[in-house]
Amino acid sequence: MSTINGIIDRLETRKLVKRRRDNSDRRRVWLEVTESGRKLAESAPILLQDRLSNALRRLPVLEQAAIALSLERVVALIRAEGIDASPNLVPDGQLTERGEEASP
Repeated sequence: MSTINGIIDRLETRKLVKRRRDNSDRRRVWLEVTESGRKLAESAPILLQDRLSNALRRLPVLEQAAIALSLERVVALIRAEGIDASPNLVPDGQLTERGEEASP
């Protein structure tokens, strides 16, 4: 809790968020992103994984397949076949039942 409070304190000092106490339960605090916070979030650079994903989609299918095969070989070499990294790579709810990225 103290770590979270410290982060929120810094965000509030920079006027990126506002704290508001709940009327019925004063222990509960609501956070609201300010206009400055919203603008900062919108201007933040794209995540590297998103940049990579976008770049890979623009490659020809044959080149995508070659990269996929190479990566599968790397995974086999480090014996990481059983590790499910999808929660770290694709936002929640965007995977199909087979673990593939759902189309937009």
